[in-house]
Amino acid sequence: MKGPELAEGDMRGGDFVGEYRRLNAEDQSACRKWLIVNAVFGVAAILSLVVFTAIYSGGGTGSMTADKQQQVTTARSMAQGAK
Repeated sequence: MKGPELAEGDMRGGDFVGEYRRLNAEDQSACRKWLIVNAVFGVAAILSLVVFTAIYSGGGTGSMTADKQQQVTTARSMAQGAK
């Protein structure tokens, strides 16, 4: 059973490279610029999400770091030794 015919300019066939090669030089240049702008925007969006997650994840709040825990343990042992 054959699928529905693709309309002219329909990219569901996955022939983006073929369509790109058929474009004239001016349209190819515009397509390249569009791809570059979208790639830069995508990278900026991903980086901003990573930074946002790192800042607001709460990884350091409410939990002790190893140094702080060592200070508390030392203080407690010193306090118990003084009694």
